[in-house]
Amino acid sequence: GAQISLGDALDLMLKDSDNTALNVVTSQVEGVVSPENGVFNFLDAEFVQNEDYTVSLTPRAYSSFLKCLYFSCYLNEDSSQEILTKLAESHIKDRLPAGISGSTTVAHKVGNYFDQVQSDCGIVYIPKRNYVICVMLDGPDNSETSNKIAELSKLAYDYVASYK
Repeated sequence: GAQISLGDALDLMLKDSDNTALNVVTSQVEGVVSPENGVFNFLDAEFVQNEDYTVSLTPRAYSSFLKCLYFSCYLNEDSSQEILTKLAESHIKDRLPAGISGSTTVAHKVGNYFDQVQSDCGIVYIPKRNYVICVMLDGPDNSETSNKIAELSKLAYDYVASYK
């Protein structure tokens, strides 16, 4: 019976990867964002609908979403930047951001598919060397899986940051 504004639900969805908030947002934009209206023509992504009506995304698909936001390929620049700013304000710091220098901005979205697949995909903002990284691992939602994502994030960050 609680009420929440669409803006607050969007904040929770982006900053906390809150699936309840996702359901609220989805219920308000149903039909607006659908494959039939051409939204997905802007993305280099394939979507697989599972038997339970959830959608599986590959790392490539997630990366395509992020690149589309970065380059404002669908939304205008202000709207794209607003979403990326909210993703950079994520409260979840134990995956991609844990492997990256504390002063570096990371706009990222954490995801999971039940207790089977854990992911974190984002844009890392290194001056003149921004990059997209998407890590998806089989495994439960626990510190071991989060630490492995952070370790892979650190490897990529150290590699990119080492080039002058």
